[in-house]
Amino acid sequence: MRPALDDKVVTAWNGLALRALAEAAVVLDNARYREAALRLASFAAEHLVSPGPRLLRTWRHGVAGPPGFCDDYGAMAVGLFTLYAATGDEQWFGLAASLTRTALELFAAPDGGFLATPEGSHGLIARPKNLMDNPTPSDNALMAEALQMLAAYTADADVQTALDGTVRAAGVLIAQYPSAVGHMLAVMATAAAGVKEVAIVGDAAPVADLAGVVWAQFRPDCVVAIGDGGPTTVPLLHDRTAPAGEARAYVCRSFVCELPVAEADSMARMIAGQSPEVEPGRP
Repeated sequence: MRPALDDKVVTAWNGLALRALAEAAVVLDNARYREAALRLASFAAEHLVSPGPRLLRTWRHGVAGPPGFCDDYGAMAVGLFTLYAATGDEQWFGLAASLTRTALELFAAPDGGFLATPEGSHGLIARPKNLMDNPTPSDNALMAEALQMLAAYTADADVQTALDGTVRAAGVLIAQYPSAVGHMLAVMATAAAGVKEVAIVGDAAPVADLAGVVWAQFRPDCVVAIGDGGPTTVPLLHDRTAPAGEARAYVCRSFVCELPVAEADSMARMIAGQSPEVEPGRP
């Protein structure tokens, strides 16, 4: 007899896959990966998200599994934020932001960081706090990254405070066993470098050219918001405009922005911390 096949859908694993597909789609300009990322996100929104919004842990053949754990929220939020950055479709930003805030309500620990199981869980001896990575990043590392993204898009001080508390919760491990918390260290490295908030607005074709500057290199210290200059639900895009038929890029830090630029070369220099008027290698 064949062994049983474990073919259930696990939310956290699909969140990690969503991020990989979204990044691959835009970096490689690959339509197949883009369509796969959109199908995955649409499936998650339909089958893995319940009102609240709340996440399920699993789904199999139309049967919903138990309520989601902390890593489900962290992984799916990071994946959805990445899909928004790759596509500019604000529905994915909205869902990612809502899931991150729901996770704060359900899993936040009084002493900082996040517990693995939700508030109100019954029949448990204890609610564990997972800080060490295993084959996948820890609950707290994934939530730290989701909070870092949300803070960069919104400048929400409460979100930043939660992020700081999550990093502090891993302090002993960071000091004594850094190899056990590699993903948290990556989040910390991004914070130390200073997150760059890149808002790009305007006509689709020049917007895509400017967005390509960000994706041309591995830039974990950048978040990207894309819009058409009209009404938006993304705070980073508020009051960002561009002339008709053109695009403008705003490179910001803590919502303090450089003057907008229209040229890819100028934008690249700004992201690198150089004046947009100064060519590399010149004083």
